[in-house]
Amino acid sequence: MTIAEKITQLGGHLADPATDEEIEATEKRLRLILPTKLREFLLQNNGTIRESDQAMWSFWPCSEIIPYSQYDKTEESFYPLQLENEALVKLRGDRLILFADAMLHAPVYAVYLSPEDPYHEAVFELITNTLSAKSFGEWIDLFLNRGEEGVF
Repeated sequence: MTIAEKITQLGGHLADPATDEEIEATEKRLRLILPTKLREFLLQNNGTIRESDQAMWSFWPCSEIIPYSQYDKTEESFYPLQLENEALVKLRGDRLILFADAMLHAPVYAVYLSPEDPYHEAVFELITNTLSAKSFGEWIDLFLNRGEEGVF
């Protein structure tokens, strides 16, 4: 099953594909390269259509994908809850990129894009400040298998 098929199965409405130019403009605006699976999804469907979407999940179109530092303008850094046996982590807010939310409990998901960092491509849930998946690919697998329940 694909991301698009899962969104449709959950009642979501998919937008028309993004163009290469829209994705490149988004990456230029963010000064980051989006994960391959997110790029592939956007090239097939530029997110979901919120106006008509009664589904639990919303994937954000290129124009709405923003860094955490823009989402929470009072914070330049993101501090996820401490992981077991690990020191407090401080992540750069300009490298934590928001891409989806789930409407039922209003969690917002963001992928951390910093190739030199051990958390590169980890996905965090911003309402509870928790690690949702250790990689973007793992998060997609969780979404495909547990999208009805959430990806926590």
